[in-house]
Amino acid sequence: MDPVAGMIDLDDAANEQLIKTRRGKKENKLLQSSAYSTQINRSANIDWKLLNILVEDQCPNGQIKKEKFVEVYDQLYSDGKSSDFCSFTFGLFDREDSETIEFHELMVATGLRQCHDLQLRYGLAFSLFDSDNTNTMHTCDVIRAISVLLEAIGQTDGQGDHHANRSAKKLIERYTVSGNNQLKRDQFIDGCKNDSSPCGLLARDD
Repeated sequence: MDPVAGMIDLDDAANEQLIKTRRGKKENKLLQSSAYSTQINRSANIDWKLLNILVEDQCPNGQIKKEKFVEVYDQLYSDGKSSDFCSFTFGLFDREDSETIEFHELMVATGLRQCHDLQLRYGLAFSLFDSDNTNTMHTCDVIRAISVLLEAIGQTDGQGDHHANRSAKKLIERYTVSGNNQLKRDQFIDGCKNDSSPCGLLARDD
């Protein structure tokens, strides 16, 4: 039985409206908490229609199934991109092949693919690999972050300056002054935003 239903003795129509309202409040909290944790708010230019439908209808316990994600996407759009979006998103977060991800992870993937705010987009990539929350990344993590950014915009590793290994090393050479092969968050973001940097093509692809 739905835990929200049957709590108040109302007629069927009123009770159904109460259920919808209470569910809506719960789901809005999930959307709000995910927006807070990812720093993606309503001003971000991403696909809020898809996110809203998923959080309202397909997100019990804050989790999304791969099958439902593809189903909802294909119902909304006929661009044939659900497979690419799904592969990117679940490949990034579903490391146990459970075909399930958390809603906030979908928000991050959406931001990486669609957000026109480069500060936010590159910040999301940095946060993914700043696992110890030291606000720094070593070379291997910079490579991984750049690889994710390139994959998000449909660029494959190995195309000139899009090559993640070479781009990461050039970024570190250009933006670090301590010689410790590490990048701070602002250095990583500035490097990716700078048109003359190895990551400049990322900015021009927006």
